[in-house]
Amino acid sequence: MTIESEREHSKTFPGLRFVRDWGTDDYDVQRGREQQLYDMYNPPLNRIRPISLKNKSLMKYINAAQRFGE
Repeated sequence: MTIESEREHSKTFPGLRFVRDWGTDDYDVQRGREQQLYDMYNPPLNRIRPISLKNKSLMKYINAAQRFGE
């Protein structure tokens, strides 16, 4: 998450702090990890899934994140 994102969200949620989970420039891993975290924590303020169930690349992203995290 970028500093700009943290600054933007802190306006609505002043006590919110960000912790970096993984560091990678691999887009597929980033997308897959975002979905994994969404599924793990089920954030109540996120009304939209990071990756649509209709997205043909869903499993490609999830698999890339799983391989990266091993």
